[in-house]
Amino acid sequence: MPGLEELMSTKESFVSNNEALVSKVQEMFITNIELIVKNEELIKLLTHSQTKRMVDESDCAYVSFHYYCHVLADCEG
Repeated sequence: MPGLEELMSTKESFVSNNEALVSKVQEMFITNIELIVKNEELIKLLTHSQTKRMVDESDCAYVSFHYYCHVLADCEG
């Protein structure tokens, strides 16, 4: 049967290992939160970029259509 000193040493080692694990889990939790925030920022950027691209393409189509109508009107006129 283990002596008191050995049990105390084992207990201290166990507590130390648990504290290290808790610290590691806290670090991972913080890292996950940081990654979530970065992902949300990327989603916002991509959404804005996609919206801007759609608007730009829409503007281009609008200008092309009016230019085409203007040229066609000049040819017919």
